[in-house]
Amino acid sequence: MLSGRLFAALGGVALVTALLGRVRVLPRANLWLRVGRFSFDAFYWQVFVALVCAICAFAYFGAARLTQRSPNQIAGLASFFLLAVASAIWLVSGFVPTSRRPIMPLFAAMFFFLLGLALSVANVASVFLRE
Repeated sequence: MLSGRLFAALGGVALVTALLGRVRVLPRANLWLRVGRFSFDAFYWQVFVALVCAICAFAYFGAARLTQRSPNQIAGLASFFLLAVASAIWLVSGFVPTSRRPIMPLFAAMFFFLLGLALSVANVASVFLRE
């Protein structure tokens, strides 16, 4: 249950950060991706992180409520830590003023995000497979 609460809190922080950036309370982040004619700025990435954290929180709450066993707390905390580090790297690299886009921190953030997400999915899936 602790992992679910932490994921819900991280999702809330990501959503508040996205909304504050959207109404121009926070400075404009240098996090955008352009693929063809489509462009995704920091708002969409932060909303995506909030949605992923909400899905992880619901998965942990659902696994704890629907099964007799709860997910492994150490693996849940490790996956939360990896997602939190990825979010922190992403936000810090977006608000640091540079002349060009910081490529290496963004790749590190993507790596930590995918690793944390994979660990979280494996943790919740192991609860349902053990039943």
